[in-house]
Amino acid sequence: MYGSDWPVRTLAGDCSGVLTTAQGLTAVLSEPERAEIFEGTATRRPRTVSR
Repeated sequence: MYGSDWPVRTLAGDCSGVLTTAQGLTAVLSEPERAEIFEGTATRRPRTVSR
């Protein structure tokens, strides 16, 4: 799952710079893998453990 340290990151640059860096670092991955990182894990409802 993608996440940044915003708003701390804004001390050194803007949000688009953070996203551009993350996209560059994940460019070697397939499109489905990148989609999983940038949106898939965030859009699925987390499983809860029943006791």
